[in-house]
Amino acid sequence: MKKLVFPLDLDVISKIIFFAALSLLYLPDWGLMTFTVFLFVSLLFLLILIYAYVKHYLRLIKLCHLLIVLLTSLFYFHSNALNLLNIGDQVNRIDSSQPIDIQIIKIFKQTSYQTVLAKIRSDNILNGQNIYLNWKDDHRILVGEIWTTKIKLRPISSRLNFGGFDKQKWYLSQGIVAYGKVKSAVKKKNIFSWREKQLNLALEKTAHLSSQGLLMALGFGERAWLDHNTWQAYQKTNTAHLIAISGLHIGLAMLIGFSLARLGQFFLPTNKITPLLPIITGLVFASFYAYLAGFSIPTLRGILALILIYCFHLWRLYLSVWQLFFRVIAILCVIDPLMLLSSSFWLSVNAVFCLIIWYKFIPLSLFQWKNESITYVFGNKVRYILGLFHLQIGLLWLFTPVQLFFFQGISSVSFIANLIVVPLFSLCIVPIILFAVFSNGLWHSWEIADWLLVKTNNIIFSLKENWITVNNEWSYFISLILILLFFLFIYWIYFSKNNILDEHRPSFYHKGFPLSLNEKRSLPKREWQIGKYIGSVGLFLYLGYMIKLFFLQPLWHLETMDIGQGLATLIVKDKRAILYDTGAGWKTGSMARAEIIPYLQREGIQLEKLFVSHDDNDHSGGVKDILQQYPNIEVITTSTKKYSENNPKFNRSFCKRGKKWHWYGLSLIALSPEKIVKRSKNEDSCVLLVTDNKHKILLTGDVTIEIEKKILSSIGQIDILQVGHHGSKTSTSQFFVEHIQPKVALISSGRWNLWHFPHQSVIKNLQTQNSLIFNTAHSGQINIHFYETSFSIEQARHKFSPWFSGLIGIDRYLRLQ
Repeated sequence: MKKLVFPLDLDVISKIIFFAALSLLYLPDWGLMTFTVFLFVSLLFLLILIYAYVKHYLRLIKLCHLLIVLLTSLFYFHSNALNLLNIGDQVNRIDSSQPIDIQIIKIFKQTSYQTVLAKIRSDNILNGQNIYLNWKDDHRILVGEIWTTKIKLRPISSRLNFGGFDKQKWYLSQGIVAYGKVKSAVKKKNIFSWREKQLNLALEKTAHLSSQGLLMALGFGERAWLDHNTWQAYQKTNTAHLIAISGLHIGLAMLIGFSLARLGQFFLPTNKITPLLPIITGLVFASFYAYLAGFSIPTLRGILALILIYCFHLWRLYLSVWQLFFRVIAILCVIDPLMLLSSSFWLSVNAVFCLIIWYKFIPLSLFQWKNESITYVFGNKVRYILGLFHLQIGLLWLFTPVQLFFFQGISSVSFIANLIVVPLFSLCIVPIILFAVFSNGLWHSWEIADWLLVKTNNIIFSLKENWITVNNEWSYFISLILILLFFLFIYWIYFSKNNILDEHRPSFYHKGFPLSLNEKRSLPKREWQIGKYIGSVGLFLYLGYMIKLFFLQPLWHLETMDIGQGLATLIVKDKRAILYDTGAGWKTGSMARAEIIPYLQREGIQLEKLFVSHDDNDHSGGVKDILQQYPNIEVITTSTKKYSENNPKFNRSFCKRGKKWHWYGLSLIALSPEKIVKRSKNEDSCVLLVTDNKHKILLTGDVTIEIEKKILSSIGQIDILQVGHHGSKTSTSQFFVEHIQPKVALISSGRWNLWHFPHQSVIKNLQTQNSLIFNTAHSGQINIHFYETSFSIEQARHKFSPWFSGLIGIDRYLRLQ
């Protein structure tokens, strides 16, 4: 009788788990699998499986097993997401008048105020949950302290612009379900772990050192004390991965422990020397470093991967690199399903993937020097340098598309910067810092590490100006070229009959050309076949993108950005733009710097004009940053206010009733104000009528009802209305709406704004005219695309958005609307 039990292949299971986990990146909240659905479908599959066993249908048995694994994996991952959403929906039920006990878990920022990750330790529905806090209380806090606080908690929420940073996704990757501001706080007690005691001690000992922020980042994974300029310098040289403790650092700690154990074995009798001791010692060192870093997501990934790799080795499970790759990822996803929402996870995964491809197809042993393998010809030091060059070339070639996708730019000197800085960090700085942590700064180790970091920073700062911002179109094109070149290079090495490096052409050697290819080289055929299929799909998708770009583009766009409580609207045509208002500004930044300028750079849009409707901060707070980035643009204002001390004589004109601008086929007509003032207020807002002779758009700033009455005679029916004053009842009156009858009404407001905009009376006025109402607080960025005789509306947040981007803190049924 045939054996009916189907042995599930672990490699297939690991891939199923991984692809099930990937569903968390794309499914909307209504597409996540609930327990009821899981139970119903599981019973159905179970009945089919029983039937298949009875009838001896082996293929059906195999299929059922795989489907059950897939179903179970989907439910496991989706239940984690649904649990966070359900907890987030209950945040508003917390009584903010009651004190809440919290424990400080991590400090994110240490400036004029502190931002922290805390865990709730009170007896309420959020007990044990992570929350994000703005700590503006005068008290300075330390990790490990427990405080009794008064907090106004809100469900997590964030701005959402196309292609921009989704902070809500980041919140969820950290298990954060709520955020709030600390109104008052009283320290209750300290519960310092050994790590936290060492961190606080290190802060005291390094207070006088100029590189304290880097020392704390490399020693404990705490970047709260890291200077913003230093962090940017490392980012702009593609060396920021050295600051964030991740797999590289954990592997280095493993190597240090392994080497020390091997060194100690020289003093042991031969019969006492085993390969197990160095491995265990290395893992202990790596685990200790991960502990120092607070077992953050990147360090947790690194240490788990190392433990799994060595467990497989000790159990004598001889796995291919791809088997190991997928099994480790599957286990990591099971341990922390929300890890997939972290950008650092995908940077690590892609880095490992690129290195596997590089060493599979272009190993260093592929090359020969004077007919001998490079890996054996030279001494250890030369081999190390060649290996470092080989590694950096592979990362530069294959990892650049990933770099462009995540950071929209690249450093032209990243290759040189990494060649110089990686050995310094690996061989000197990190080991000295670890010694300083262990020994409490013995032998001036903190000072030595600081001196080395100062010298390293001098190198990094001298190279930071070589950062090149690359827009999306060029990013795709550069990525395509790099991948095609890689395919051609592989073909040239393994298939070309006229390869100048073939060792059977001795004439090159005799002419002083000693480099050749290993005659025993063999093509990884399976990877080559899969690569060809993936490459073909990628090329097809790129061609589809190009067709859309050149043949299906609208004539022009109106783009209302999500900048919280404020206004910033772009008029875009042929990659040129007019900006109407800049959003808010504050002491250390602005919405222009945080959202508008990065968006323009991502999209490759050149800003030509800036209209400042009036001088309230939520409309003009980013003018200074816009002028700094685009010093030659024309700025049209309704006041004589000086917006920039660095550029006091900028190209300025005024918005005054009756003035017209003609811009690439569009007409902009000023309907208000009637005079220019020293400082413009709501009633002085620059009201613009924008038209292409087929569509009409009205931009109103914070115009008041009195001004609406004055301009009525100049306006007919409107297609798109930018609702005045974010939906305040001081604008958008009933008679005004009845007169212009807008088809679409756009509201720009913050979700939890203090004034509860938009006002219900305004919503009612618009609804009576059957206007489609869109609010950036709910929809994120709102783009309207204009065609010859029609227009379409695109929202950054919509019904089909991934679950982590949807609105949290409202009834689940309302989210589905």
